[in-house]
Amino acid sequence: MSTRPRLHTLFQGTKVRHLLIEGADPGAKNLIQLENGVPTVIFTGKQYEVEQKAHSLMAEWSKTERFEYRKDGDPPAFEALRPTITLVTLMGYTRIHDPKQQKGMNLIGVVPLAQWRGWKDKNGDDYEYGFDGTTIFGQPKVTAAHGVNMEPKTNEEFVATLKKVGELRKSLGPTHTFILG
Repeated sequence: MSTRPRLHTLFQGTKVRHLLIEGADPGAKNLIQLENGVPTVIFTGKQYEVEQKAHSLMAEWSKTERFEYRKDGDPPAFEALRPTITLVTLMGYTRIHDPKQQKGMNLIGVVPLAQWRGWKDKNGDDYEYGFDGTTIFGQPKVTAAHGVNMEPKTNEEFVATLKKVGELRKSLGPTHTFILG
């Protein structure tokens, strides 16, 4: 039986919000909102009550703020390194396997999450990271500063933007899947 919190991820463009339901006792659960790496306990109660509150908040945010719910199997919502580290730490992970850290006696590249600095692209800019519940995905971050229309209006502009973002990512650095432990 897993003791990891139950995770719900919502996103609106580049804005990401997580809800975690945590606690080993079904009679005393916490609902934690995590936004920009800042955790806030927003409700405490029995498991059923906390789950109802989480679903109510997700419905409200979908309606009033146009957040979308990330379903299992969907691509992860990407955000900066620090909020990602906070999230996976709250999920109970303590280390990450990074092939760039395979040096000396560290043959498998294990790094404590608290010490991991993430990756930089060829320009020295930070990567962005997505968490799917078990794994972190890293990719170079593409922004409007790269000359990309980040708000396409037509289907043709959307397809052109996706193609340009894909080409830019490849030119800036590799994508990578990080295993957590």
